[in-house]
Amino acid sequence: MSDSSIFAFFLPAMPGIMPERNAQRKPYYLVSLTCFPWRKSRAEHYWDMRHYRETISTYQNLANEPYHKSKQQWNDLDNSFAENRRGLITSMLLPALSASINAGVRGDAQHRTAQVAWAMHRYRAEHGEFPETLADLVPETLLMLPLDPFDGKSIKLKRTDDGWVVYSI
Repeated sequence: MSDSSIFAFFLPAMPGIMPERNAQRKPYYLVSLTCFPWRKSRAEHYWDMRHYRETISTYQNLANEPYHKSKQQWNDLDNSFAENRRGLITSMLLPALSASINAGVRGDAQHRTAQVAWAMHRYRAEHGEFPETLADLVPETLLMLPLDPFDGKSIKLKRTDDGWVVYSI
């Protein structure tokens, strides 16, 4: 036997994806993970899939919480991922997922600061000057102040010599 092995496994198809299949036979997709440079047992491959599914489930549960409340759990999950043994699938997919979550939170913060900046310019157009505090924007210009996704408090406003700075921590 060679030093590489081919691993293929079957995943049940999602209902409605393959309607042309006979209803009495369960439809399955064949997923093949090319040649591995090392020999693994079938149990190790199933462990990898199980670990991946459990981790994805944890990611989904954390994603239902506001980031500022689950930030420590995200960090703990990333640290445990870096320290614990993982398989090929988990090693390839989870780092990209973690990076996309961080990018999504940064994007939310940018969007919310842009909302406040737009509201400040609208306030200036109506009143001739920028508001002294963000509270002046509510409820006339904004229904409520957007929350900073990193700390759960409202977006910050700071006056400088050059004007105003709207920011998220």
